[in-house]
Amino acid sequence: MTRNAQAVGAALVLMACLDTGDAAAEPPGSWRQAQTLLRQGHYERALHTADRIAHTQGSRTPTGRAAVLLAARAEQALGMLSSARRRLEAASARAPDNLPLLAELSQVAMALGDRATAHLLLETGSRLWQHKGTDRTNPANLVAMGSLAQRGANWKWGNELFREAVSRAPRAPEPNVAWGSLFIEKHAAQEAASSFHEALQADPRHPDALVGWARTQLEKGYDRAAAETALATALSENPRHAGARALRAEMALDGDDLAQVEALIGELRAVNPRDPNAAWLSAAVARLTGDAPRYTREREARLDVHPADGAFFAHVAEALVRQRRYLEARAVGEECQMQAQRDARCLTSLGTTLMRLGEEARGLALLREAFAADPYEARTFNLLRLFDTTIATRYTIVETPHLRFRVERARKVALERIVAPFLEDVFADYAKRYGYTPAGKVTIELYGDPTDFAVRTVGLPVLEVSAVCFGPVITAMSPSAGTMNWGIVLAHELAHVFSLGLSRERVPRWLTEGLAEWETTRLHPEWQRSDSLASWGALRRKSLPPLGQLSRAFYEADSNERAVVAYLHSASAVTFLIERFGFAAVRQALLAFGAGASETEVLGALSRMPLAELSRAFQQHLDARFSALAAQFLPESAERAPRARAEALLASGPKAEAARPEELARVALTWLDAHDDTKAERLLARARRKAASGEAERARTEALVDFASARLADRQGAPPAQVVHALEGLAKRGFDGFELRLALGFASLRAKNAAEAVAHLERATRFAPDQVEAWSMLAEACDLAHDPRAELEARIAAFFLDPQSGRMATRLIEAARQLGAQDKVARLAPWVVFVVPDDPQIHAAQGRALQALGRYREATLAYGHALAFGHPEPDELKRALAQLHRRLGERKPQNEASTTAPLLQGPAPSLPP
Repeated sequence: MTRNAQAVGAALVLMACLDTGDAAAEPPGSWRQAQTLLRQGHYERALHTADRIAHTQGSRTPTGRAAVLLAARAEQALGMLSSARRRLEAASARAPDNLPLLAELSQVAMALGDRATAHLLLETGSRLWQHKGTDRTNPANLVAMGSLAQRGANWKWGNELFREAVSRAPRAPEPNVAWGSLFIEKHAAQEAASSFHEALQADPRHPDALVGWARTQLEKGYDRAAAETALATALSENPRHAGARALRAEMALDGDDLAQVEALIGELRAVNPRDPNAAWLSAAVARLTGDAPRYTREREARLDVHPADGAFFAHVAEALVRQRRYLEARAVGEECQMQAQRDARCLTSLGTTLMRLGEEARGLALLREAFAADPYEARTFNLLRLFDTTIATRYTIVETPHLRFRVERARKVALERIVAPFLEDVFADYAKRYGYTPAGKVTIELYGDPTDFAVRTVGLPVLEVSAVCFGPVITAMSPSAGTMNWGIVLAHELAHVFSLGLSRERVPRWLTEGLAEWETTRLHPEWQRSDSLASWGALRRKSLPPLGQLSRAFYEADSNERAVVAYLHSASAVTFLIERFGFAAVRQALLAFGAGASETEVLGALSRMPLAELSRAFQQHLDARFSALAAQFLPESAERAPRARAEALLASGPKAEAARPEELARVALTWLDAHDDTKAERLLARARRKAASGEAERARTEALVDFASARLADRQGAPPAQVVHALEGLAKRGFDGFELRLALGFASLRAKNAAEAVAHLERATRFAPDQVEAWSMLAEACDLAHDPRAELEARIAAFFLDPQSGRMATRLIEAARQLGAQDKVARLAPWVVFVVPDDPQIHAAQGRALQALGRYREATLAYGHALAFGHPEPDELKRALAQLHRRLGERKPQNEASTTAPLLQGPAPSLPP
């Protein structure tokens, strides 16, 4: 039984129970008690109670039929499918016109893989629905007929019936639970969330609604915290809820917490030895750990219960995709198609996987079959529409020796002149050092529309990343979008091709991400992801997983800051390993992962030391790297308390009252960061009232309280002089550092004191040179001081730390040109091209700057690009080109597009200008 079927079935039972009509006459120990026992997970007791009522009442009375349904649901929860089927068949024979009984019997038949019976029951239900005596306004009948239609692949009718049920019973949660489950099945997460939300408005602790809501939070944006909160509430209502346990296990599987997955599989099977979710979860673990016998056992056991269970294979394949195991997902998809040839989910799963592996012809053919079987599956519909309309009319293919590009026709010139030559050089560099060449050309698809990119990548219209690597295929936003540094992004994704290929897709996420970060930094040090302050803060708060479990950081990242820290920490780990043991050892580690070695085994073989000793060495490496930050006073990044602790200390009680004043100050900083001034003020007041236990703690607490108070006062509009005085007092007491100087700079800017702002912000940039915010504020201060050259230098520094904005890049070029700073134009332009590759004005500005600096050959190439990209004044550029060719002693111009320089040398990228 699938997770959606469980929710629909439970909704059906409860609706049928609500419709018994004579419930008020039932004594204690009645079907209402059985219903409560079922909801709370006391399945054995619910079965016993409902069974007794069913024998007493018979299935011809409303109460007796409700008891039969409850007993059958309890049996299904316990895995007693055959018993449930016999019970329902007997009851349906005695009450052949009862739709809820037919619908429940259909669910059991589907759980046993008996599609023929399920189809006959749909036909029977459809005939009943047309019968005059059937009450087509009864919510229980509407939900029952809707579930029959859903299982019979008549999703449009099912949707209409569930909508009508909701309108007929707006205060009952069950119709919305059934409706939401239909939406989840079709990947309509927003609509599903709305339905489950309405159900929870009626019943805030409804277990099925809570699990459905949790699922939507993962489907919409992988909000793990929101999902876990909902699951915890569901399990507090029903500690044995199979759907909640399964979804929690699925999340643990995504986070590589296999021990937790195994424990939850055990819990599921303790209740239902044939639990369908336990089966696919165990099979997925077997695939991920290379345990082929276990996978075979799970597959055969599942098919013994439910022959041709396409959902089993589809779930396993999707779990493998989330772990970047695309080749294994393909193998499972092939099994799926063999076992359940017409299953739409199998066809979609395999078709999508093949598309991600570059096998478009067969992938599209399978998606068309899937669409014919199920035209309401959102991912299938979206992908086919993208390929049949947008890609067919607006995109073209460009091939180079090792790469195959899909690009908008309008952007073909930029690809051929700028993007492709750079990536070919990067490819050659990677292939040489990794000693590996991918089989066939790597496909790189570049989309100008973020919706098109998202649909091609995940089948749905929203995706909050710039690029994804599937091994032989990379999908990305177009370089011409001007919203990212395409050099960083595509070099990063291309590095994944090599680490995934060498490891046979078994490389842990932290290692493939860390290598990709290391590779882009090796290409150009300026491309290093810069936020050492966030990394140091996470390290100081002990919120980073240990070496050997670093992939957890990506799974646990619930904010952009934590995601950045996950990348930075992985890059630090890879840098440490390469510096300590050499790149060849890391390459050998990739091969070892490909051979099936575990993370502990690989790290032990690489380092020749126990994991604990290696972890200590890594910690020493980090301590050395962050030594300059460790010496600073950094209350906001390093002293903030975890949010959970902040919540706890707001409550009254012994633990809150026993908190030390320093801890109260740290929690106040947490609420200050969350912009909750009221909570911050309350905790600061408590910290001031309490006495510290020692001199050092008192000084530290006072510093934290004074800093937080000054920041709070600044935010609330206190006179800047008052804020500056308080913060400067901290510096005089020895509590100095980046954050103090940044706060002083901000207050000085607010006071319009340019000289002090510049002084404080210059000091901030020396404390932490990789912080974009300090350079941006310094530029503002220089502007206030009417120093355009210093402002330009500060803005250039900020741009190099975060070279992502095309608009900012073009403004910098123009500012440098207006100041006559041709050296800065020549310095900036090659980097700006990595953000905006086909802006003719940038290439022309670069040509003029290079010409002024006497770099004539490079200038000709820059002018050539400007002309190719449609400069509005071509005659002027052609005259400049003719003059340059005469200076170079050339009778006729060379083909500017044919000359390229090495892209991986020198202080700046040597793009073909």
